[in-house]
Amino acid sequence: MVFEPILDILTKESSDLIVCGDVNIDLLKLKREKYSDYADLFFTNNFTVNITLPTRLAERSGTLIDHMFSRLTSNKKQHKSGIIVSRVSDHLPYFTCFNLKSKSYMRPKYIYINNNDEKSIQKFCNDINNIDFMSSLDKSIPTDPTENYNKIENTLTSKHREHMPAKRVKFNKYKHKINPWITDSHIIKIPR
Repeated sequence: MVFEPILDILTKESSDLIVCGDVNIDLLKLKREKYSDYADLFFTNNFTVNITLPTRLAERSGTLIDHMFSRLTSNKKQHKSGIIVSRVSDHLPYFTCFNLKSKSYMRPKYIYINNNDEKSIQKFCNDINNIDFMSSLDKSIPTDPTENYNKIENTLTSKHREHMPAKRVKFNKYKHKINPWITDSHIIKIPR
């Protein structure tokens, strides 16, 4: 079955998984062997069905060919699923809402910032320009590209640490980002 190798890869992840789509296998007809094999593949990998009612309606029948399976890493995560009755298309839209409470965030007392002055950046750039990256890469055909990427990344990271070392400073909400989505323009607008 086409889904088996994909699910084998996905189930090795320790994150929450949601698989959905218009698969054209009617989950209301699991007595057919190929349909049953498809559903069993998800069930044996600890997925649950989020949508259990027909999502495509005809005048006298309905089919459940739009699927949403989920596997949550924590059983405490609650979710609600539903179908929106609408004539938007020949399939009814469906949804799942997950209760993802974020952890309460306490401001750190200290943070680490990099020394990004013009002189440090120039030294970093000069040092990088003098490195022959191509000579350190494995150019054989069966080589995993991730290995070559890691070599380049490790070199860049070590040079970055060398020329722009991180220093520990006291956290200041008027200068430093609390969350990654906060931009410098947000920081400027924080009332003092």
